[in-house]
Amino acid sequence: MIIILFIILITIGLALWFWLASRISQVSNTGALLGMFLIVPAFYWTYKLWNNPRANLKTPAIANLIVNLIGLPAMFLFSTHYATSQIAEASIAKDNPQMTHWCQEQNDAVYDPVLKLCVEPTKADVQAQEQRDNLMGQLEQHLHRHGVAGELDRSVTPEITALKNLPDVVDAASYQFSQSGTAQHPPLMLLCLSEVACNHMANKQKKDGSPNIAVGKGKLMLWFAPDAVDNMLLKKIKAAVATFKPT
Repeated sequence: MIIILFIILITIGLALWFWLASRISQVSNTGALLGMFLIVPAFYWTYKLWNNPRANLKTPAIANLIVNLIGLPAMFLFSTHYATSQIAEASIAKDNPQMTHWCQEQNDAVYDPVLKLCVEPTKADVQAQEQRDNLMGQLEQHLHRHGVAGELDRSVTPEITALKNLPDVVDAASYQFSQSGTAQHPPLMLLCLSEVACNHMANKQKKDGSPNIAVGKGKLMLWFAPDAVDNMLLKKIKAAVATFKPT
């Protein structure tokens, strides 16, 4: 909006400048030519011909004073101040760990420094956070420390690709347990857009009558086929996931 106003003022200012030059040309073509491209000659001829009835340049001179000498500089200063203040506010908000932490922990959201609100994260936001925190890797290590040893398998399969294309899912990988008898249908580890998204997926599975078992914590969820694990291992997994706290 500021840029549009700035362009409009420049257009009006140029028209008024040409109008003043045309009035000066009624007395001096040289003065009009110099005044069109140089400010000092324009001031000189305006002063010299101020009361000249042939030039009759008081109206265009006053209009130029208002638009070109007051309006344009004021608009420039305002736009510069506005841009600087926006950058400063964004910088303060970006460097505000309290707000960022509060939005993430209390609302499972991200802080928008422009809107100054907690907003729903996008897949790009969650992917960036995953790169910083490696949540899936943390859960992998946590399971390993709690007697559910295994390894993430990021091989691209049609099932993994289909899951990643879901709006609620940011990332997905197979989790190959080290225990024997669990490799036929390896569980899947999903990174959801938010905790609400994970809950939405789990509830949708139940509503659709899927036999899959979902065990989740925050944005992470382990997804099992019914024959992927036995009851003893499932209890161990649920206990381990329940105590998971990402750093």
